[in-house]
Amino acid sequence: MCSYRVIVLSALLPPSPSGFGTHRRLVPVPCGFRALTRVPCPFCGMTTGFAWMARGRIREAANANLMAPIAFMATCLLALLGLYGAVTGRGWLPAALAHPAFPRWLLGVILAFWLINLTLHFGGWHV
Repeated sequence: MCSYRVIVLSALLPPSPSGFGTHRRLVPVPCGFRALTRVPCPFCGMTTGFAWMARGRIREAANANLMAPIAFMATCLLALLGLYGAVTGRGWLPAALAHPAFPRWLLGVILAFWLINLTLHFGGWHV
């Protein structure tokens, strides 16, 4: 899905008060990983976090998933870069995204945030 559509959809979806589950307004299926393991997956709370970020509520977004504010800002940046590319006709893909090591780096970041989120969720802490 194009990044601007993700931003618009985030603004339209009311965030779940539980901190996760907003995605069920789009797809009425619970997180399979969480259902099987009772442990939040790396992306649990991400849709809720995006919905909070679209409302400017950074703390609530971070409480849903600590990676949500960063991912939302990256999505906004990609939307702007896409608009720039469409207007100018120039390529807009940042060189870092095309680097062969980028997928490994991104996976490492996702895993690091997942471990932090697990600590926050099971420790009962909030941002």
